[in-house]
Amino acid sequence: MLFKKIIAPGRFGLLRKKVQIKKEVGIMAKEQRRRLISEEEKLLEKSMINIASSSKESERIAAAEALEKLRDARAVPDLIRAFEKDKSPTVKVKALLALGAIADERTVKPLVEALKTEKDPATIYRISWVLGAIGSTRAIDLLLKYQHSENALVKDGARKALEQILKKHPEALKKVPD
Repeated sequence: MLFKKIIAPGRFGLLRKKVQIKKEVGIMAKEQRRRLISEEEKLLEKSMINIASSSKESERIAAAEALEKLRDARAVPDLIRAFEKDKSPTVKVKALLALGAIADERTVKPLVEALKTEKDPATIYRISWVLGAIGSTRAIDLLLKYQHSENALVKDGARKALEQILKKHPEALKKVPD
């Protein structure tokens, strides 16, 4: 019995120390998360400003790449504007990739409109990819049209996008003809 009495206080003391260490680690982790979030907010703000207004193509490209990594839906309007209005094909592609990473439903309407008028097969493929990543059933009719394209890249992009959408919305299969 004496042996148990000697060990027991030490075990509880050790347990209290472990709890205290866990609390301290938790506090440090919260502070690190706060700092990281603050840094991400600054990067988001800077990137949104650069993609919208920088005169340097390299800065707009870097901004789109940063926004793709951040995946923050607040950047969607600026990315849509960059895709629609930027004169640089590289910035447009980077904006599309960022929109695909964010996968926000607000992107569907402008991309469907762009898809209706786009002539470049590579751009059609990328737009299809983004629509597939978003998974909106609103794009199905147009993607079905492109699935029968003569161009293999366009056809492949539409097929892959439809597969992604139907994985997310199996009930939409009735909309797809046999």
